Amino acid sequence: MNNYLKQGLQELNLLDDSSIQISNLIWVKDKNNYINKKDKNNPYIYIALEKAEKYNVQGVYFRFFQDLRPPIPQIYIFDYTTGNLDEQSLDKNKLANLHKKLWNSLHVPLFYVFTKTEILIYNSYNQPNTKNSDIEYNLFKKIKIASEIEKDIELRNDFSAKNFDNGSFWEDEKYRQDFNVNQNAYEKLISKLKEIRQKLLKSENIFNDKTIKPNERKTIIHKLLVMAILIKYLEEKKDNNGYTVFPKRDEVRSPIGHGKPEKYKKDFFEKYSPKQNSFVGVLENNGNIIQLFRDLSKHFNGEIFKLTEKEEKQIKKINLDKFAEFFEAKTEKGGQGSFWKLYSFNDLPVELVSNIYEEFIENKKEDGIVYTPPFLVNFLLEEVMPLNNNNTNFKILDPSNGSGIFLVQAYKRLIYRWRRKNNWEPPKLEDLKNLLINNIYGVDLKEDAVRLTAFSLTLALCDELSPIEIWDNLQFDKLKEKNLFESDFFELIAKEKLPTDFDLIIGNPPFIKDLSSSAQLIEKQRIENKLPKLPPSYSLSFLFLEHAKQLIKKSGNICFLFPADAFLHKRDSLMFTHYFFKENNVSLIVDFTPLRRVLFKSASVGTIAIFYNKRLEKRKYVPHIIIRRTKSARNESFFEIDKYDFHKVDPNEVLQYPFVWKINLFNMTERSRELIFTLNKFPKLSEYLRKKNKEKILFTKKRNGPRLIIKKNIFNHLLSTSLVTNNKQIDEIFKKEVFIIYSNKNDINELHSINNEIFKKKKLYKYFILNTSERAGISRSSSTILTSDILNIPYIKKIELTDIQKVILEDSIKYMDDFFRLGENSIIHKIPTQNQLNQFAKYYLKILNSVYKTYKAAEPIQTSGNIIFPFYWGKKPKVETKSNKDLEIHLNQLLQKDFPQANLRFIRVINLYDKNVIYLIKPKQLRYWLRSVAIRDADETFAYLVNQEYNV
Repeated sequence: MNNYLKQGLQELNLLDDSSIQISNLIWVKDKNNYINKKDKNNPYIYIALEKAEKYNVQGVYFRFFQDLRPPIPQIYIFDYTTGNLDEQSLDKNKLANLHKKLWNSLHVPLFYVFTKTEILIYNSYNQPNTKNSDIEYNLFKKIKIASEIEKDIELRNDFSAKNFDNGSFWEDEKYRQDFNVNQNAYEKLISKLKEIRQKLLKSENIFNDKTIKPNERKTIIHKLLVMAILIKYLEEKKDNNGYTVFPKRDEVRSPIGHGKPEKYKKDFFEKYSPKQNSFVGVLENNGNIIQLFRDLSKHFNGEIFKLTEKEEKQIKKINLDKFAEFFEAKTEKGGQGSFWKLYSFNDLPVELVSNIYEEFIENKKEDGIVYTPPFLVNFLLEEVMPLNNNNTNFKILDPSNGSGIFLVQAYKRLIYRWRRKNNWEPPKLEDLKNLLINNIYGVDLKEDAVRLTAFSLTLALCDELSPIEIWDNLQFDKLKEKNLFESDFFELIAKEKLPTDFDLIIGNPPFIKDLSSSAQLIEKQRIENKLPKLPPSYSLSFLFLEHAKQLIKKSGNICFLFPADAFLHKRDSLMFTHYFFKENNVSLIVDFTPLRRVLFKSASVGTIAIFYNKRLEKRKYVPHIIIRRTKSARNESFFEIDKYDFHKVDPNEVLQYPFVWKINLFNMTERSRELIFTLNKFPKLSEYLRKKNKEKILFTKKRNGPRLIIKKNIFNHLLSTSLVTNNKQIDEIFKKEVFIIYSNKNDINELHSINNEIFKKKKLYKYFILNTSERAGISRSSSTILTSDILNIPYIKKIELTDIQKVILEDSIKYMDDFFRLGENSIIHKIPTQNQLNQFAKYYLKILNSVYKTYKAAEPIQTSGNIIFPFYWGKKPKVETKSNKDLEIHLNQLLQKDFPQANLRFIRVINLYDKNVIYLIKPKQLRYWLRSVAIRDADETFAYLVNQEYNV
């Protein structure tokens, strides 16, 4: 490493001051060091370095997670210090092409280019610039090395590696808007293709035959676009020697349909249009596109390029030159520029290429289909199919496979497992086929879905082969009715047509209630066997949940995405879920409800992932992990999970307290559960109304006379009420959803009393309803509530809350509700003020000193991404006078006493104990420094001190 690169790396804390490499920075040249080591992270590191090597990356900076999730690459490091003084001396075309490739690859959000005097920072979410049809790189930030200018100092602090170690960079308000998933290559491609499709459908000049029906036009245009994408992928796939899938002039390659290799006298595409050497060229010149599709279908022995006779006739009636105009995006201003020039299908992840098809499927909502983003699929698979396991005899089923995203990602993991077991050698075609045929199974009702899954798996296989192998050796196996079934899943179960030894069943079954005829027969048998009836909402989904376990081996596992409200919150599901917990070993529930408006693009639905198996182990508690809405989650990068997001639920407790899952959503402390349970024991408004109804004073059935109207809404922290004494006032109010209490004509005192109680306890009732309602906070209209929620409020004249309970209540309705609704835009992501830190210290000490009496707070210390808050007893420590660097060294020494390999830089939340000092170290965001969080921290500290037998 030369001194120029060393200095640049040190300025961004990628090296420490003594030039020792930070463990998160791994050089690509050291890739082979990760082949045989037993560390569980090694396969992930090796794969990331291998991908980086394709782009001549020198180093990869990783984010390592405190909760032992696999590391993910954050920054690519390019060393251009040799011969390059600054940006002006760089090869602009080379840099533009690099930016284009990395924008398409979606591998890392940032890449740093080091020259002798500058650090050039590029945002891989932003597409390269285009000018006069040329591609130009899009520089994000530039830092002058060794500069003392304030701007450069600020940028060095902002882009320091330390801010990526704990994820704080992605939550920084300054840059939050610069990294937008909607700007990445895949999202832009989908958006453009949809735009093209709409223009094609509206164009008067595309179809010569006006008798072709609108729905048929839509289908054929859709099919042409998708097949065009696949051909573009194959056309652009190139090896290091420049060979492509489609043969070029003078190459000796397999003929169409296979056979003895022969020398090609023309470029492949010239056969379909003279003097053309590209697919789009064939389109532009009205080439023989039908024959092209026939030849490709024959050559690859698959149905991917197969057209029906009717479809062939329809395509013959399309003006392909007009189609090509749209495909080339020459409708831009001045007719300049090509949409395709921005894209590199050789770099775009293969699973995203296949998902393009799914994006065009219509009626997804009616069919209960939602697009499952790949980063979510990988997150779930990591739990049940980690790469640090070498088992390749591992059978997987997706019983409602859709586009095949779960199966494709599982297949890729099997390939990685095979490679790891074989010293990371590339598998041969026969190995790839065996892994696919012996392990991957899918079911779907729709022919399109089965065909798409076959297409997706084929692309995944192609991605492992060289271009020459694809053309000369590959013939697609017919997976239909062997591995992929176009059928009703429950019909296959009834007819025993599926294996019963699956290691893993995983997927996203349709979120619908209507049962198929086969499912109805199974449900009839269930009722005859006196099993709990399926819940009315999402009945079909529940049936998937129950019957999948028939097909797994004893050691097998199941993971399903499922509607959160149906399984966790709806009261009409209680008996079934209670039965389900008794009959299955539920190992984990991951709750994505806070991401309900961002996780699935085609549906706003709260979702959970249920992990379970049929090993009836004794498990008192089910882990319930809440995935909060952060910027990194919205951008489909990773989920930020902290200890405050981990909860435990006793399934036996759910029957008595069905809202226990809901409490975890809106609180961060166990004491909130105790508070809600206590409030729930008080007499209810419903009981009071029944009593007064017997006394003929109050009524809930419609009648004339005075009435109290309560809106079914908890917006702005309160139940809204109106006391109406004459009928003229009623009409306007009745336009809203309301609950009404009536009284006798001459007696409105009771109505006044209820109205006053609701007003006095408005925050308490908001808190109680938010935490107990099966609807409030989690439905599409998050403030809407049910009649039962109003009737369920605790109704006694005097409810005394302690100071601690008031804090828990206020934080929940002020901050957690806001966080739940607004996610990364919530106030809870802001840097805490000094007053808020003082309040944190006040309640932390209040709990701790209820026993120990002598603890005090020192001054909090703020680093670039963290706050370090010391608390002490006895002699005040001198931590305030230490430099941040000295303090970091000291705290690392404390940490490494218990965790020798740990480093403070990579840990988000931790408590360190040093003689008479407790250090609380957490990110610089308000959500970690709320008063209610102080209460939880203090409870945990107290438990630790008792366990260690501290005497203060």
